[in-house]
Amino acid sequence: MSKILHISRTMGQGGAEKIVFQLCEEFKDEFSEIYVASRGGHLVNALEKHAINHLTIDDIEKKTISVLLKNFLQLNKLIKKHDIGIVHIHHRMGLVYAQMLRLFNPKLKVIYTAHNIFKDNYFLYKLLLTKVICIAVGKGVKDSLPLKNKKHVIVIYNGVRKPEDEYIPTELKGFEGTKILCIARLSEQKGHKYLLDSVKQLKDELPENDFKVYFLGEDEHGHEHVLRELVAEYKISNKIEFLGYKKDVHNYINDCDFAVLPSLWEGFPLTPIEVFMNKRTIVATDIKGTDEIVNESNGMLVTPADAISLKEGMKKLLENLDLRNAKEEQAFISYTNNFSFERFVSQYREIYKDKE
Repeated sequence: MSKILHISRTMGQGGAEKIVFQLCEEFKDEFSEIYVASRGGHLVNALEKHAINHLTIDDIEKKTISVLLKNFLQLNKLIKKHDIGIVHIHHRMGLVYAQMLRLFNPKLKVIYTAHNIFKDNYFLYKLLLTKVICIAVGKGVKDSLPLKNKKHVIVIYNGVRKPEDEYIPTELKGFEGTKILCIARLSEQKGHKYLLDSVKQLKDELPENDFKVYFLGEDEHGHEHVLRELVAEYKISNKIEFLGYKKDVHNYINDCDFAVLPSLWEGFPLTPIEVFMNKRTIVATDIKGTDEIVNESNGMLVTPADAISLKEGMKKLLENLDLRNAKEEQAFISYTNNFSFERFVSQYREIYKDKE
């Protein structure tokens, strides 16, 4: 295949960034060259280890003329120098650059993977999707796109490759109680404050139940400080541990008993898929995107922004091991049938080959 450029806002911990990395890793021997442009992040070193080229650009969320011009000139120079034929966009603002780049590179093929649901700037978003091959990571994301005719939008569910290395993380050793994992960057969107309220209630209602919740995720805009203040206020420091960003989340999932995802909104989250792949179940909020993965057979769906509902879901899994085991079995079946890595790769391969 020809050369491809992926444009992402960052190459950090987020689900979209993991998808970009997986696509680069999986197709590195099928494209003659692969490039990624982003503002940087944890995964840049991993890209370089796989001999995948990374171009550091300014944050594409910044909408100043100076940033737009600087980024455009860098991207256009890269495309012309290396004769790149396909640009794959992974952030809505990347579409602005794609349309600008196509003015100077008329043969450029543009693919856009919509990773999230947006409700603002509807008219501009619609214009930016002109003559773009559009992929949605879920049905909820597809339905949210500002297109009258969505029949050409392709739904490709995110898939996750299971790493081969397995070990018990040091931070989880020694604790013999129930281990609950929350994998999400520390931001208001992810609903951690409701989880902390739930933990406070569970501590009061189940004083004999020895459990601990581990937060895996990098801080965003200082939100970790807010959460730590709540931990102190609720007097639950013995129930919560902040572990920061971890690249090997599957090992933490393997050593936990179940996971929780209290998000207020999502596009199509990777966390439930990663949890199911490792034969664990999850308590998650009943929101668009998540509800395409989690159901009452393979997990627990609870009301978003509702600490009591979240507490009740967690309580059921804490008190009923048989229920937890049954949901774990169904979770792995869901992963195998709907979200396998092989299916994910095969669908993207068809897109790339068709657009050469």
